[in-house]
Amino acid sequence: MILNDLERRLLNQIYAKVSGREKRYLPVDVLATESGLCPEEFSKVLAFLNEEDYVEVKPFRMLRITHKGILTCEECEVPEKREIRNRVMEKIKELSQGDTEAFVIIDALAGELNLMRYELFDILNYLQGEGLVKIHSRISVSICEKALG
Repeated sequence: MILNDLERRLLNQIYAKVSGREKRYLPVDVLATESGLCPEEFSKVLAFLNEEDYVEVKPFRMLRITHKGILTCEECEVPEKREIRNRVMEKIKELSQGDTEAFVIIDALAGELNLMRYELFDILNYLQGEGLVKIHSRISVSICEKALG
């Protein structure tokens, strides 16, 4: 599905407001005020983005960007993000020795990479969305078969 200019602009605005983080929520009312769109137009565009799974609107008028929305906003691939994602994948492969049954402790991984835990979780959530890793109860992560192939 190709987004029109208005839909892309609102999606990019959401992406910027949540700093490209999939698990960060934003109040719909704040976005509505800052979007510069009339209420009807805003509601129509947001409903479309929600229906097409670019964003997820939750109860109590909160929303978050989805993995699909992040991929759309990063179509040109932000080189810094690609580089850090590759570093994380390589470190997980190294620490797990390529074993899909081996769990890597997330706090240890963050220490090895000199990243804050929340920064690492943003990356891990992205990699999990790509099917490359699996996060286990916010404590450990394992590599998926797809990452080895």
